Amino acid sequence: MPTIGRRRIWTLLFAGVVLFCFYSFRRFDDAASFLSRPGGYGPVSGTGAEAGADAPMQPTKWSKLHIHNPVTDMRKFPKGEPLRLPSVQYEFGPESEADRELRLKRRDAVKASMERCWAAYRKHAWMSDELAPVSGGRKDPFGGWAATLVDSLDTLWIMDMKAEFEEAVAAADTINFGKVATQDINVFETTIRYLGGFLGAYDLSGDKRLLKKAIEVGDMLYAAFDTPNRMPVTRWNAWAAGWGNPQVARDHTLLAELGTFSLEFIRLSILTGDMKWYDAVQRIMDALQEVQMKTRLPGMWPLIVNAQTMDFVSHIDYTLNAMADSLYEYLPKTHAMVGGLLPEYKEMYEASMETAIKHTLYRPMLPDAADILVSSLCMSREENGESVQQIRPEVQHLGCYVGGMLALGGRLVRNDTHIEKGEKIMDGCIWAYEALPAGIMPESFYMLPCQDAEKCPWDEEKWRKATLSKIGEKADMDEAEADEIIAGKRIPKGFTIVQDARYHLRPEAIESVFILHRITGRKDLPGKAWKMWEAIEKHTKTPLANSALIDITESNPRQSDTMESFWIGETLKYFYLMFSEPDLINLDDTKLIRLQFCRRHPGLHFKNVEIMPSNGKTPQIENLKIFSMSYTGLAGLPRNRKEREWKGQPEAKRARQEPVPGPPSPAHPLPLLATLRATLLNGKGFILFKNFPAGLWPTAKTAVAYMGLGTHLGYFLSQNGRGHVLGHVQDVGDDPSQTDSVRIYRTTARQLFHSDEGDVVGLLCVNRAEEGGESDVVSVHRVWNVLQEEAPEVAELLTRPVWYFDRKGEVSSGEEEWIRQPVVYLENGGKGRVYCKWDPYYVRSLQRFVEKGLVPELSKEQVRALEKLEEVCLREALHMVLEVGDIQFLSNAHLLHARTAYKDFAPPAPHSHEKKRGGIQVNNTAPRAPLEAE
Repeated sequence: MPTIGRRRIWTLLFAGVVLFCFYSFRRFDDAASFLSRPGGYGPVSGTGAEAGADAPMQPTKWSKLHIHNPVTDMRKFPKGEPLRLPSVQYEFGPESEADRELRLKRRDAVKASMERCWAAYRKHAWMSDELAPVSGGRKDPFGGWAATLVDSLDTLWIMDMKAEFEEAVAAADTINFGKVATQDINVFETTIRYLGGFLGAYDLSGDKRLLKKAIEVGDMLYAAFDTPNRMPVTRWNAWAAGWGNPQVARDHTLLAELGTFSLEFIRLSILTGDMKWYDAVQRIMDALQEVQMKTRLPGMWPLIVNAQTMDFVSHIDYTLNAMADSLYEYLPKTHAMVGGLLPEYKEMYEASMETAIKHTLYRPMLPDAADILVSSLCMSREENGESVQQIRPEVQHLGCYVGGMLALGGRLVRNDTHIEKGEKIMDGCIWAYEALPAGIMPESFYMLPCQDAEKCPWDEEKWRKATLSKIGEKADMDEAEADEIIAGKRIPKGFTIVQDARYHLRPEAIESVFILHRITGRKDLPGKAWKMWEAIEKHTKTPLANSALIDITESNPRQSDTMESFWIGETLKYFYLMFSEPDLINLDDTKLIRLQFCRRHPGLHFKNVEIMPSNGKTPQIENLKIFSMSYTGLAGLPRNRKEREWKGQPEAKRARQEPVPGPPSPAHPLPLLATLRATLLNGKGFILFKNFPAGLWPTAKTAVAYMGLGTHLGYFLSQNGRGHVLGHVQDVGDDPSQTDSVRIYRTTARQLFHSDEGDVVGLLCVNRAEEGGESDVVSVHRVWNVLQEEAPEVAELLTRPVWYFDRKGEVSSGEEEWIRQPVVYLENGGKGRVYCKWDPYYVRSLQRFVEKGLVPELSKEQVRALEKLEEVCLREALHMVLEVGDIQFLSNAHLLHARTAYKDFAPPAPHSHEKKRGGIQVNNTAPRAPLEAE
């Protein structure tokens, strides 16, 4: 469920102060910021595995928070003896000495890689979330609580690195989860990396320090469930919660982020006897089970749900892949972990897989006619009163987990079809690894579904046309020319496009190979796994550790200086277990089920756009990422440094006695806007501002408040000759193909990557569309460096002043109806920063001037350049689904932005695109601010 933005443009001619309470939050290490309540836990404390076994643990600071929505009917875990579940693991026979020697040699090679990575992390990034494996730097994308350290604990234990394990546990025991370095916490990531990491390592080692830390994390996460309907705030403002502010679940929540708690939360309740975590997750699962057969695709749940209203049925996208994955993965694992005492998990698994197998799996057409399956996405919508399903054949590396899930689930529920399908999905991932030059599967790509899953011969002409169409070329071109274009884009036969060519050191493929080997005993799988390992180690190994890759369609992929915690926490662990004795973590031991807490990101995939110097001259600019500030707690707009603290009620409320969103807070020092300006123009280039009360105010009031916010960022800059300064997105029925007269934001069509006038642009989400309308932003520096490496001739052409831009009638006195300038240029003064001014619609709409001989027609090279520019932007972009009240602030000089196509709600539902413009005086004409689009 997407967002449609409202646009505001400012220049840099400003000075002033910001209205955010960013620096005023109290730290969670200040015990006075919590309201206490009675409570405590059982005997878990001390240092060392058994130390303090009889000493009661002190309540955590998070457990002392005032509860706004207390649970009055706490659910209890069912009593009874666990059921005897079917055996899962294959009975392996005797091993020859030669086979054993080969297996151990491979196992030891994996362990050597682990030892090298751990030593590098310990030396260069100790207690940080991630090591930068090329530069030796450190990163903290997951709260700064040492994600790699915690995520690696079980791997250290399994690989018998006990001295390193003991040192890591001692270090983990010092982590203070009462200190929150960033305002917004991703509850999903914190659950799987930290809570799952502590519980998995505790179940292996019995070290009570780990259980103590698990309780600390669990108490923090439980605070995100304090909402009126007890649904969690998955992107959680921990600072506001620390102040005791009320909170509500979001109306736009990813399915995986809502449904991925059962393993960790239920296990924590079992270990502690405190049922609050069990109660929290069962409320979610009960609600999901209630509507499971009432969704647009009965049996499955949509990719996006409304946790605030508990609408779990309306969205049209259904998949086992990213953003939904771990909900489904947890169903059979939870069934196994609780010994069948919660039958709803088995029931939900069986019902969902029956639907998923029918609608989301497909056999692709391949040159060798291999009988494999891949996992994709199904769109289910109503047309003429009937339910219509359409497959979107995108394949993801993350989706490889489905093979192992189906095999494990199939054994647990005695369904051989699941095992068969799981095996074919695993084979599909192995096929994808072997099809690429680097021997590694890309992050995402498209294939051509077979019309008949039983008979699917290779049709090269059909594949060629499908591929040309997918990459935006004419499908009827000459065969030799087509093959040259396809080869130039490095698309292997069987793929129609490689949408995201990166490799993130992902574990899902080897995870499924490992599980299928342990379940089926297939003798070819160790060899397949070793071939995968050799390719990964060859290309990702750095002098320090291992790095993610930028483009695996290249024979020598470049490294991106990123090593997420799951490389050690999962990928190395599965490779090691693949070559270990079958009894090491036997699949029939439910301890493994708890060990396999999902460590996967649900697929938001905010792509790093770090600046990689291509010639040593381009400076390093900070990564583009969500840097969030909040309207919540806004108290006033101080005029100078002396007024940076505000006490009492806002002026608007005193004057009109109107409600102000959010409870009044004590003094909130407000940082100067110069800090924000510097961040936008000389740093990240992008900021996400949260909780503007657009959903609480009528349109006119929202517009006035938004424009008022703009005056504190800079002076208004008119967008056109009519003095419009507040733009909008609204479908007024214009034809998007009429580029010379139509502005694309007045249509439902996709808006290509572009920059606006002015130095800073803001986009406010006022309402949502029914489908689409999502936002993309991308770093110009990143795009420039990619173009220099992939298409230097395109990069060079973009720097030449041969590009004409249409003013579309918005002409001031004495101006031509077009301008000529380069697209990309360097900052003056030798600083080397890349600037970009670009809007493809204003380039393609010049035909009327071309016919008059006033401007030249676009050359073939220019057409190729603008297509390549859009392709790189799309591939490298940060894709965002905004919530109502979100504002994107971005630098027009250093970032390009775009919007996907959308479908609006039918009347009388609220329209996503309010009719509103603001106006200022230009060219000595009278100011005007019409309510309609024009």
